[in-house]
Amino acid sequence: MSQTDPDPGNVGTNFYLANAASLGTILQTKGSGLGAKGAKSATFTGLSNGTTYAWRARGQDATHSSASYSAWCYFTVDLTKPAVPSITAPSDAAFTVGDSVSLSVTGASDVAGYVYWVTPDQLTTSAPAVPVAGTVKTTTALPACNGVVSTTVRWACATGSAPATISVAPTDALSTVWVSAYDKAGNQSAATGFPLYPDGNIGTPASPANLDAGHAWQVTNMGSPLPLAVPDSNPWIGAGAISLNIPSSSWASATDLVDPPFAYPVIEGGMTPNPTDEIRTNTAPVDASKSFTWSMWLKPFTTPLTDSPQYVAVQSGPGGAAVSLRIAKNGPVDPIDPDATPAEYQFCIVGTPTSADSGRPVSNCAAGGMVLRNTWQMVTGIWDAKNQQLRLLVGNDIKPVASIGHVLGSGVWSALGPMRFAPAPDSSRYYGYIANPVAVPGVIDHNQLAQLNGFMLPFSE
Repeated sequence: MSQTDPDPGNVGTNFYLANAASLGTILQTKGSGLGAKGAKSATFTGLSNGTTYAWRARGQDATHSSASYSAWCYFTVDLTKPAVPSITAPSDAAFTVGDSVSLSVTGASDVAGYVYWVTPDQLTTSAPAVPVAGTVKTTTALPACNGVVSTTVRWACATGSAPATISVAPTDALSTVWVSAYDKAGNQSAATGFPLYPDGNIGTPASPANLDAGHAWQVTNMGSPLPLAVPDSNPWIGAGAISLNIPSSSWASATDLVDPPFAYPVIEGGMTPNPTDEIRTNTAPVDASKSFTWSMWLKPFTTPLTDSPQYVAVQSGPGGAAVSLRIAKNGPVDPIDPDATPAEYQFCIVGTPTSADSGRPVSNCAAGGMVLRNTWQMVTGIWDAKNQQLRLLVGNDIKPVASIGHVLGSGVWSALGPMRFAPAPDSSRYYGYIANPVAVPGVIDHNQLAQLNGFMLPFSE
């Protein structure tokens, strides 16, 4: 409470605690101590769970007490965690990787909100711990919950025991949404899971996303040297095919052991005779305001020596909107090459904000993984617009090495420019090999990822 005094000088406040059923008996008296006027507080201890108490206060300075007490204020001690919520889906719900499903979440009457997140694993009886970003405490204010997206979780408000609706999307054939409830006192339940596949039956997984509108440039199936215009490898794309254009510079094509002992043609990025040269498409292969996946094999020759990242691939748009896959300093140490500068992969999205986006980050990167110099790695970036999350995968594992929540702003986020590989200038371009880049609309699942890992295409047969 706030304590004032018409005289200059220090003031204090005494707080008095009573049982709400017996206001005439003071159980505890706590003083704030003398100090400048303003907010004053005290802490009562040893209170009983479920009991309703009342408190009031009276001000003082060095010589006098205030003329009267404040009015009584009442509170009930609540140290009981709410029960885990119940989750239901509509009877006609369809489950497709990357497509939204509306679920109904119901909790106890005193529940204030829910925190939820999706994992690419089938439902288990052992619930994971609530992520650090999703923990609620009794000693701090309740978090904002109206559709808020944190780094690893999302939040939904509750209105008593009335059902709340959350919208999530499967991230793989067998994935799970986990939900934890918290009450108005900041007590938090354990998490409970709901399977994002039909009837919770592992024999009927969620359907894969249809990636047939995407693009791929499967250079390992071509002859060496590569042509200056690498054709789209998608057999279904027809008139929508996009070629990957390689400058005529001598560095642009090479042969390497992507899949030993077999050598294949690969694209080489790095310093060029003409500093403005870059490998690029003529048009945008994906709309960055919607879900999409990038994937490619990389064999970096160097790692950054400064805080400036090396850009592997970029798709830009007006006003600075961009998507990028890059290598940045300060990752884990390479055990094969410990003398190399430690580095990590980063999959980033940037938008063109408007005034409506004030306070909202316009750039986020899923950053992680270990960059292995002179070693082939398959690196995949996913923008999951339905789950509002960027994910970074390294190798043939659908579990991300890094993920981060992201909310598209109200400005331009489509980044509908060409996709450029090892883009200029030389000072920040990737220096190494690239093989079989893929850019598809939709969220890739583990089977499609395995196809890419096996040098196959992720499209319909």
